[in-house]
Amino acid sequence: MSALASVRIGIGLRDGVTAVRDAAAAERYGFDSVFCGEHLFFHGPVSNPFIILSAVAGATRSVRLLTAVTLVPLYPPALLAKLAATLDVVSGGRLDLGVGVGGEFAAEFAAAGVLREDRGTLMDRGLSVLGELFCGNPARDGATGEYLDGVVLDPLPVQAGGPPVWVAGRSARARARAARWGQVWMPYLVSPDQLASGLEDVRRHVADLGRAEGSVTGAVHAFVFVDWDARKANESARRWVSRTYDRDIETMDRFLVAGTPDTCTARVAELHEAGAASVNLSLACAPDETERVMRLLGEDVLPGLR
Repeated sequence: MSALASVRIGIGLRDGVTAVRDAAAAERYGFDSVFCGEHLFFHGPVSNPFIILSAVAGATRSVRLLTAVTLVPLYPPALLAKLAATLDVVSGGRLDLGVGVGGEFAAEFAAAGVLREDRGTLMDRGLSVLGELFCGNPARDGATGEYLDGVVLDPLPVQAGGPPVWVAGRSARARARAARWGQVWMPYLVSPDQLASGLEDVRRHVADLGRAEGSVTGAVHAFVFVDWDARKANESARRWVSRTYDRDIETMDRFLVAGTPDTCTARVAELHEAGAASVNLSLACAPDETERVMRLLGEDVLPGLR
């Protein structure tokens, strides 16, 4: 069990109404981080992580705050840099910036006036600009190579060089981006084997780019439902994730952290052994079960991981 002492566990916040309360509870239970997702529009209600986590920052002291994930193509890069830097200052340097390209809900791109097919190019441009601005440098536009009118970010983030960048996504391009611009690669709905092979690919990219070995660590975003009734936990988690993505997802068990406390502890251990230094758990339960599931995680799963 000593090898598990280094695994960091995050828990997702459900919505703006309960986020502050749930984040304070997560800190009491000993979770290492809390995170909040993002969509401009989606199949159901989704909040904005910069606003939610700003409120959470004032109600917590040590837990880290992760955007999981910010859809970079929907933001002008300079605006995104300002939001992230401000949240890092407000939280005393506790922000981790999770980023992704999105695209699974085309309507939000149209609503934002962004071409969905341009999202990869916009993602690369945004990460390039963020890296320069976070370091206090005049930034070049990743598309044109021209300076952004000589502007510099002020105030800078508390964390030198900016908040750690967690690049989400399972694709080869996501792994390449993580190797180039990130400090963490964080896929979702992956098995331990898929995580391990993906991390090998990230490490090859890191070496090719001349970055130091270990520059990019692994994380995983998994859906969780813990219950003393294993069948209920698995069935409920499958239904919740299928509803979230508005499609039936078959043979999902190997991607979930679901079951009894002992089963969930073992699943997290498998992900850690596959290379996940951090495991971020998104609750796959109805809102009225949030408190109960969080308590089970805090009292019956986390102790087994410490």
